[in-house]
Amino acid sequence: MKISDFLLSKLGFDPFNLQGEIEINDFLLLKLYNPLNENEEKSIKRFFSRLMKMPVKFVLLTEKDLNYIVENWIDLIRGNEEENYLRFLLPDISDDELLFRVSNRFALERIKKNKVIIDNILNRSLGYLPNYEFIFDESLNIDYTEIENKDYEIIEDYDEDISDKNSKTIVSADNNKEINLDDEVILGSKFKKVSIPLERLTEIMYQTSKVVVEGKVFYKEYNDRAIILTMYITDNTDSITIKTFKNSAEKLNTNIKENDFIKVEGRITYDEYQKEYVINPDNIIKIKPKERMDDAEVKRVELHAHSKFSALDSVLDVEELVKTAAKWDIRLLLLQIMR
Repeated sequence: MKISDFLLSKLGFDPFNLQGEIEINDFLLLKLYNPLNENEEKSIKRFFSRLMKMPVKFVLLTEKDLNYIVENWIDLIRGNEEENYLRFLLPDISDDELLFRVSNRFALERIKKNKVIIDNILNRSLGYLPNYEFIFDESLNIDYTEIENKDYEIIEDYDEDISDKNSKTIVSADNNKEINLDDEVILGSKFKKVSIPLERLTEIMYQTSKVVVEGKVFYKEYNDRAIILTMYITDNTDSITIKTFKNSAEKLNTNIKENDFIKVEGRITYDEYQKEYVINPDNIIKIKPKERMDDAEVKRVELHAHSKFSALDSVLDVEELVKTAAKWDIRLLLLQIMR
């Protein structure tokens, strides 16, 4: 039975205009003449499973040639959970064999570990699984315009009249805030790179596996048998695991405590034991925690502050609240007490 006829008999209209046939046994089988992308398949599968209260499967009635993958790759991967990585693959055909050229080593490693995703896309799109291989090609010009990236510049100030000739600061191009590098080196050497927010780490690591991050160590684990140190840091936007081994692990475990603030330069790798991405550090410096300030030219007037005198509404100490308001140059503060 045609899919369109089935839907007309059930609903009185056809919401999808799918070209193909339908069979119903222990499950509902949709035989399609044209492939679906990830989003379309999920949506249609969900619709029919709810309508018929049974599992839904797909099969492609006509086989496509390899050119279909080359011409429609971006559409075919849309909605896939690994779409951001799959966009780094450039399909090509050589001697009637499918090639995926990749310019990013990190994306290549990730896709190789998840080849089943490629297999599923090819099976769904072609009706069969062809032979294919990956080729690393640094010459590819990948368009990163979809990935937002802040521009930073490094400024080195050398003043022959000042005793500290190695004074260096980094200035973020978007807000001109200086970052002091006079911090304690815990591992490796001092570095002068601007850290990225942890919430944007998954975007940046598509371009490079080497990153700089910073945050508060909120928990750490030290395995004294295998000599492995695992630290968890957060910058209040997200969190990441820092993992070190042997001599570095011993040194860091001695010199870094929970609640310390650190800045880390290292490489993102997939940890097979933890089943997640971690950073293996090259350099670590201990930094001072960033103090939150109110930089607005026109200061706010707080008319709805709560303290620990308001049961279940706040745990703030009144003295600390007033000190913070004074530091931020807030001239008026209305404290409400709820009973």
